Amino acid sequence: MAKKSGITLRSAAARRVLRFSSAAVIVSCALAACSSGSSSSGNEPSEKASETTSTPASAPTSSAASAPADPDLAAGLAFAKEQMPGVDEALLEQAKKEGSLTYYVGTFTQSTDSMLAGFKKLFPYITVRTYSAADSALRQKFTSEEDAGHHSADVITSTDPGQLNKLAAGNYFMNYSISNEAKYPKAQSDPGYWYPLRISSVGIAWNSDDVSAADAQILNSWQGITDPRWKGKAGIIDPAAGGLSLLPIYAWEQLYGDSFLKAVAANAPRIYSSATPAADALASGEISVLFTGNETQLNDLYNKGAPIEWADPDPAIGAVTGQAISANAPHPAAAKLFQEYTFSLEGATLWSKFSGLPVREGLDDQRKVASEPWFKAPTKFFDYDPAEVTKGQAAALQEFSAAFGK
Repeated sequence: MAKKSGITLRSAAARRVLRFSSAAVIVSCALAACSSGSSSSGNEPSEKASETTSTPASAPTSSAASAPADPDLAAGLAFAKEQMPGVDEALLEQAKKEGSLTYYVGTFTQSTDSMLAGFKKLFPYITVRTYSAADSALRQKFTSEEDAGHHSADVITSTDPGQLNKLAAGNYFMNYSISNEAKYPKAQSDPGYWYPLRISSVGIAWNSDDVSAADAQILNSWQGITDPRWKGKAGIIDPAAGGLSLLPIYAWEQLYGDSFLKAVAANAPRIYSSATPAADALASGEISVLFTGNETQLNDLYNKGAPIEWADPDPAIGAVTGQAISANAPHPAAAKLFQEYTFSLEGATLWSKFSGLPVREGLDDQRKVASEPWFKAPTKFFDYDPAEVTKGQAAALQEFSAAFGK
C-alpha cells in the first residue's frame, strides 16, 4: 500500500503477533482486586495504592499549576497535570481551536455516553460527533473513506484486534503514545497505535422469564446450545456482522470440530443481523435463548431492567476492544486529547461502568451486574491468534452459510 500522509510506513513482517491468552491473567488480577475490597451510575473506582484515584467527571485542582492564558483551559489543564501528564497547554489550545472531532464507535451506547459526558464536562469547547455501527460496517466505512481520500473519522474503535493490527500495519492509524501507556498491557494493544478499552465476551444468554433456573444450568457449557430443548426457541448473530460476532464460529470449530456448528444449526435458531436486534429479541421474549450473546448489549438491557441473564462457558470467548486515532485525522489535536482522556483513570472508569471487563491495571469491575449472584466473570479465555481469525474469516462465513443454508 502506498504511504499515507502524516505517518511512517511500517513493515507488517516486523510486527509481533498478539495473542489473547494473557486475557486470563488480566481478568484474574481484576477479580483479585474486587475480592479485596446511557447515563452514569455505580461505585467509585479503586486502583493500586501507588496511583491516585479520582471522582469521575470532576476537575482536579492544582495549587502548583500556573493558570493558563485562556481561562477556558484551566479545568482541563489541571486535570491533565494529574491524570494525563503528556498533555500540555499548547495541545489544549490547538484542540480548542479545532473545536470538534468525529468518533467512529461501535454499538456500546451506555459506555460511550458515560465517557463522553466526562470528556464534555472538562472540555466543553470541543464538540464530539459520533457515528455508530456494527464493527464490520464501521471499519468498512472508515477504510473506504480513507482509501478514497475522504478523511472523516478522527478516532475509531473496533472489537476485532486482528483487524486493528491489520489497519495499523496498513498505516491507517496515527503513531501517538498516550500518557497512561504503562497502565495497559502490551500483549493486548499495539502501543503507539491502538490501546484496549475493555475485554468483551460473547456468551450464552437467556430470558429468565422463559427459562427456568434448572434449564439454565445446561447453558453453562457450550455443548448446552446443541440440546434439542432449544429448537425453535433460540437466536444467533450473523457472523457477517464482524468483530465479536465472528469469533464464536472460529472458536467452536477449533474447540469441537466441524460437526458442532451443524448441531447448533439443527436447533433452527433465528439469525439476527447484529448484536443489538438479537439482544432486543431476547429481552422482548421473541426468543428464549441467544446462543451468541454480546456482553455489551446484554449489559445495557440488564441495566434497564430486562429479564435476562447470561453465562460465559469455559473457555470464555472474548476479545479486546481497541481504540486508535486516524492517521489522517481532520482534528489531530482534539483526537489526541480525546485518546488521552479515554485512557485516563477517569475515562477508563466511566467506560468500565457499563461495558466489559476493565483492562487498565488495577481497575476493578465497575458494572452493576458484577454483584449479581448468578453472574460469574470469566477467568479463562479461548486462546487464539487474532491474525489467524482474520485470515480465516471467509472460511468461517462459508461454514456458517453451509450449516444454516444461507
